[in-house]
Amino acid sequence: MPITINIISSIMSAFVFAYINKVLNKVDRNIFLYKTSQYALVIGSAIFASTFINQILIKISLINLTLFICNKLIYKTKTTHSIIYAVFSYFIFMIGDIVSGFILMCILNYNLLEIQNTNILWLLSNSLTIIITVSIISIKFIKEVLTVKETPAKQELLIVIYAIITVLLFDVLLLMISRLPEDIVKNIISTYVAIFLLYFIITTLTFHINNNLAEERFKYEQKNRQYEHLMLYTELVDQLVMNFRKFRHDFNNIMATLNGYFENNDIEGLKEFYNKEILREYGKIDITDDISYINHIKNPAIRGVLSTKMVYAMQLGVEFKISILQDIDDMQIKTIDICRILGILLDNAIEEAMNTEDKIVSFGIMEDNQEISLVVSNTFKDKPQINKIFTNSYSTKGVNRGMGLKILKEIIKSYHNVIINTLIDENLFVQEIIINKTLD
Repeated sequence: MPITINIISSIMSAFVFAYINKVLNKVDRNIFLYKTSQYALVIGSAIFASTFINQILIKISLINLTLFICNKLIYKTKTTHSIIYAVFSYFIFMIGDIVSGFILMCILNYNLLEIQNTNILWLLSNSLTIIITVSIISIKFIKEVLTVKETPAKQELLIVIYAIITVLLFDVLLLMISRLPEDIVKNIISTYVAIFLLYFIITTLTFHINNNLAEERFKYEQKNRQYEHLMLYTELVDQLVMNFRKFRHDFNNIMATLNGYFENNDIEGLKEFYNKEILREYGKIDITDDISYINHIKNPAIRGVLSTKMVYAMQLGVEFKISILQDIDDMQIKTIDICRILGILLDNAIEEAMNTEDKIVSFGIMEDNQEISLVVSNTFKDKPQINKIFTNSYSTKGVNRGMGLKILKEIIKSYHNVIINTLIDENLFVQEIIINKTLD
């Protein structure tokens, strides 16, 4: 086959592969042309290189590996999804190729050598393959079914194994076809077409069932999250109501005391009471700036946790400093979990700080393109042993605090993109939660 025909054939096939994977990966139309051109250039080079390879297994492996790399690096797809889409795009393309061969050999009565050695027939074969392949992937049902939904890691692993088995089956069947005499190939090609189509139907139905199960699981998990959020909001409202009742009780007592001074016309006693009691207790409380910082957090549940802990700290005479200089929309972690994390860290920090001379707790959030960093620090009385703080038995404040940190560690372990750093900076105990936004 002339090299010009191979180049044309490789370019045609490359754009079909790029299109199929664009559909499966749901690539944004705004970057479609740019990404598809990159994709087609890389996979086209691999297809052209494969024309010089006689070993079918090596040829198929090269194309599938290149498809995986393109999905991962160009379309920025998850690793497992990159493997699945690479295999099934090749799968769909091979169905188109086999159906094309069936049409030329069994309906139009051309033999295999004629197709391979005649430029026009070879281009016709490739054109039919492309038309059939694009037609298959354009069917709305097929498109939706073969798009992998978000599933648990174990289930995704099973899909990857299924995809790899599919490639191996293709390898075996194509190897068998390549070693058969031409007259036998022509007689049994309809059987191979039936086998490939049956396998494709089974695969499609399997994915359809998997997607339905994934959708039901998503709805179930969404209801659970809504229930957890409702419980969290209820708890926050209860705490705020209790804080309000305490404030109202203190306010009534203060007013009654002031009334006593006014009735006795004891101005000097009133001044002394104000300076020694009122000013000392409430004079340092200024939450205007802190409230403006908290408003940068757009998640109401997280904002509620911070507000509640800030009021709680002030009631205990602990200075609560907040530094959030930018809007924070998505924490890349379940709301219920980030609220539990912050609750544990802030409770521990406040309890420890209230027993120190300075009584300071600080909280800050910083975000960039790659990560979100949440920092909680507090003054301490007894220097913590950092290497032991996450064990069940260790605590500087009793059993509950030790269990809280253990629970905190278990929550963080459930996320592959979340880590915790703990350090001591002079007289401050610092804990930093880092949420990586770039990991799969």
